[in-house]
Amino acid sequence: MAIDKVKAKLEASNNETAVNAARLTGSSQVFIKDGEKCRLIKIGDFSHLEVVGNYNRVFFRDERPMLYKWFNQIEEKLPEKYFFRANRQQIINTNFIQDLVPWFKGN
Repeated sequence: MAIDKVKAKLEASNNETAVNAARLTGSSQVFIKDGEKCRLIKIGDFSHLEVVGNYNRVFFRDERPMLYKWFNQIEEKLPEKYFFRANRQQIINTNFIQDLVPWFKGN
């Protein structure tokens, strides 16, 4: 039983390392096709991502092209250091947060 526990912990550790290695960095680029335009955009330039139907809208600079991938596929690749899932619809780049305003009763 002890050996099985150690094996399970080692496998979990290896899986976590593989997941972190598969993540993109802030300077990684993503290919985005928006109509006739095709370009590579740095992940760090995204201010946030938002679900639109089955796909996602990416916000960067003054542009908002669609990214035709599932939300979960994108979330798995984004660097946890910079991106925060605010709710079921949005992922926010924490580098773009300017203010945090409490709601009613300090919440």
